[in-house]
Amino acid sequence: MNYKKISFAVIGFITILSVSYLVNKVFSGTGVPWIDDEVKLNCIRLRSGNAAVEFTYPDNFLDVSSSSEIRIKRRDPDSPTRPADEQYILGIDPKRYREVDKIVAMAKIEPGPAYRKSSLNEYAAAYFYLADDMGVLEQYEVPFGNRNFYIFFEPTILDDQERYLVNKIIESIKFSKFDEDISESRVENCTK
Repeated sequence: MNYKKISFAVIGFITILSVSYLVNKVFSGTGVPWIDDEVKLNCIRLRSGNAAVEFTYPDNFLDVSSSSEIRIKRRDPDSPTRPADEQYILGIDPKRYREVDKIVAMAKIEPGPAYRKSSLNEYAAAYFYLADDMGVLEQYEVPFGNRNFYIFFEPTILDDQERYLVNKIIESIKFSKFDEDISESRVENCTK
């Protein structure tokens, strides 16, 4: 008899936890786990030197990268196979290696972005934020391996859902180091 009561209590407790988890996911804007898994994600990587940066992005956006720089745009609402005729929402360029402290120090004496020390997904980074009449621009410069990766995004042109998706893209950014040191930077698809 006690086993039945304990079993019902445990099942009830698990049910309450599960329902509150799902309600929280739905109302917090992060979705429901089994729906999120159905979103098709594309993966793109930029290799430069002995390092790489990669991220995943949903089909809402279009890869318009060159052979050595990553560029992501929104899809044209009238012709979804074409990029929208507007600025990039996200881009990544390879740069020569410089430590974060050096980037921040040089920003104080050189004209240009006033970087400050920060981090991007737990990687040390120099960060710059600009808000003006033209909109908002956020920039990171992340030293990794023997290269720096300049990452920029422009959230101003996005609606709330697209901003949420771009934040998810940024959260998915990760860096890798390789034994091979390549001389020519290259953009490549990666599998997820």
